[in-house]
Amino acid sequence: MVMEMVWGRDPYGYTGDPFDEFIRRLNEDMMRLMSEVEREFMNFTPTGFSRTGVREPLVDIFREKDTLVITVEMPGVRKEDISVKFLDKTTLEVSAEYKNTVDRKTEEAVYVERVYSRYNRIIKLPLPVKPETARARYNNGVLEIRVKIDEKEVKKIEGIPVKVE
Repeated sequence: MVMEMVWGRDPYGYTGDPFDEFIRRLNEDMMRLMSEVEREFMNFTPTGFSRTGVREPLVDIFREKDTLVITVEMPGVRKEDISVKFLDKTTLEVSAEYKNTVDRKTEEAVYVERVYSRYNRIIKLPLPVKPETARARYNNGVLEIRVKIDEKEVKKIEGIPVKVE
């Protein structure tokens, strides 16, 4: 009886038990935390595009002997709209814009989601490269960049071995 007077009953149907109050507050805190996480980090719509229209393309990096091969998925863009630049020997920036080119005079759109989007990704490479040797090719929505590995810089990164006694 005294416990009910201290804790009271609330509109959620909790009995006033201190453990029920703990669970209610924990639930509220978790809901608040999840909404903050969603707002800050999960800024994506069900289509996979962010609300700002910017999308990070998927990237794969492979090594073929003395060359790094970077593949970037960017479907729907024209190769003229793709920008590739090295920020330094281990950082690559890839971006592109997609603009829907439906001729509104001759075609009647029934449903359009892909009006405008932008791809942008800064890629940290696992090895230093020679940017001046880079070659890029775009085919079927996949950008492939081939660039020679800078072996002199790799040796600097590998460091000096220390004998373990």
